[in-house]
Amino acid sequence: MTLLQQIQMEVVDSSSDLASVLRKCRILAQRLGHEGFKEWVIHEMEGYPIGSELPEYRVSSRTVVFGQFFGAFGRQMNNVQIPASSIPEELRKPLTQVRFHQGVAAIKQQLDSSEKGSLRFAWPAEAYRIVGQGDIIEDMNLMQAFQVLSAAELAGVLDRIRNKILNFVLELESRNPEAGEAVKYKNQIPPEQVQHIFNTVIKGDVTNMAQGSSHFSQQAMIQVKKGDIDSLIRTISELGIDAEDVDELRSAVTDESNASKAGFGKKVTAWIGKIVGKAAQGAYTVSTSVAGSVITEALKKYYGI
Repeated sequence: MTLLQQIQMEVVDSSSDLASVLRKCRILAQRLGHEGFKEWVIHEMEGYPIGSELPEYRVSSRTVVFGQFFGAFGRQMNNVQIPASSIPEELRKPLTQVRFHQGVAAIKQQLDSSEKGSLRFAWPAEAYRIVGQGDIIEDMNLMQAFQVLSAAELAGVLDRIRNKILNFVLELESRNPEAGEAVKYKNQIPPEQVQHIFNTVIKGDVTNMAQGSSHFSQQAMIQVKKGDIDSLIRTISELGIDAEDVDELRSAVTDESNASKAGFGKKVTAWIGKIVGKAAQGAYTVSTSVAGSVITEALKKYYGI
């Protein structure tokens, strides 16, 4: 059984230990020689540093905030829901979001210890001096607050990680069933194809820039000028499109010198479809959305539409 098959069998089994699956992914990352996947696997195993940017699936805004209020003469109100509108805008996000920095083993432990299908996260004491000082309940001050999050949200974090691993190894296997085996390099997938799969499956499809491509520069987009075919070709080349395809675009644009908001000419449109198809197959390091959106914007600038 190959390493890819082992990972597939374990990751689809909800009772399997996700940390153990990730350790096998760590072996896979080392054999593939892909630093991005290696870094992602290590962070999912050991946790993300505090203050670092988290993947979107590790941040939840689906919390409800409750507080305990005290007033004069021993007045007290418990479990009062605090509306987000009562929290200063600059503090709203950190006080209503939950960010999961922990590794998967710690998240699983937290999930197993949750009571009644929910988890509670206390506010920092400093927040009480700013929020709920007579403005939520008249003449009463907030003394304690906590966020409540459904345990299903936390389970969803682990499920998203499993899905990403499964999709990643399936994409690798579709290109080479022996990828990741401890054998000769001839059995490995070209690095640019691994990068494409990683960007699409693990990071998510990127629309603003071609991640991992040293050839792509957003600045080049600014340099495309109306009617200047050299600036257009230079921009397309910097996406990593090979010379033969670039020459084909030059011919298509030369033959179809006019375009409108309704669309490009047939040759240019067919060329875009061809490049998007190649990107989808991993022939280029750019994602399919980059291949489509960036090229389209460059052509719009060239045509002045």
